[in-house]
Amino acid sequence: MTLDRRQLNAFLAVCEYRTLGMASQKLNLTQPALSRTIRLLETEVGVPLFERHPLGMEMTAYARALRPYAERLVSEGRRAFEEIRAMRNLRKGYVRIGAVTSVASSVVPLALQRLLRRLPGLEADIVEDLGDRLRVELSKGTIDVVIAGEIGVQDSDEFITRTPLTKDTWSIFARTGHPCFADRKLELGELLAYPWVTLPLGHPMHEPLRDIFRASGIEPPKPTISTRSISAMRSLVATGDFISCMPKTMVAWELRHASIRSALAPEQMWKRQLFLYLRRNGQVSLATKALIGDLQSAVEQEDL
Repeated sequence: MTLDRRQLNAFLAVCEYRTLGMASQKLNLTQPALSRTIRLLETEVGVPLFERHPLGMEMTAYARALRPYAERLVSEGRRAFEEIRAMRNLRKGYVRIGAVTSVASSVVPLALQRLLRRLPGLEADIVEDLGDRLRVELSKGTIDVVIAGEIGVQDSDEFITRTPLTKDTWSIFARTGHPCFADRKLELGELLAYPWVTLPLGHPMHEPLRDIFRASGIEPPKPTISTRSISAMRSLVATGDFISCMPKTMVAWELRHASIRSALAPEQMWKRQLFLYLRRNGQVSLATKALIGDLQSAVEQEDL
């Protein structure tokens, strides 16, 4: 049995839009043509992939199992064509990078500048997001490489590999004129009196934060605001009485201009391990291999 690219694109479009009408518009096909393609695919795999309803199509368990493999096959096929084009002109290539904020604003720009000096025709996409979302995009094949902390991938993971890259430094921050910075020694428990803005509960960031407070016999803070927006966190801390836990690189500009201060002494700050993530069975392009080398060089000169 072979699955051609046309069938896979049709299958993925129906998975995404859940109706033949919207999926056929996406693919610029007629609905009967798309329906025939899906029927042929179901015949080839020998199982129903969708349940047909008056209002749309619902994926079966078989479709949910097939979808991640189809996404990877389509992305690898696209990448193969890109690699051939790059090989025809060795000074060109395309790379998609996913990174958490602490490296998207520091290590990644340094590495890309190095790479572009050697490959001036290179094109790149940078996707900045939290690690759990980047993992999804890496698995789907829409990103080539991810730099992030723990994202639930173990060394034995079936689809993704990880390699330790560097560590970034985390602390608790508040604006410079915050009431917690009175002319006296700051006690950790006093920070609980102020509103907190944090990443959503369950994010790995909460574990070291919890440990710091519990080591002092104090229950960790409960956030007033939870958000995935790094910009919102930074703004709330810089302009109000909110306190947050963030990597130093996220507030590097504010620290340089003394608008934000750390509420912890340097010895109280903690390090987070950052990893380089790749698809286990994916083909690594020439541009991506070159980028990985430059990332490893960049972390040696950047203080995170």
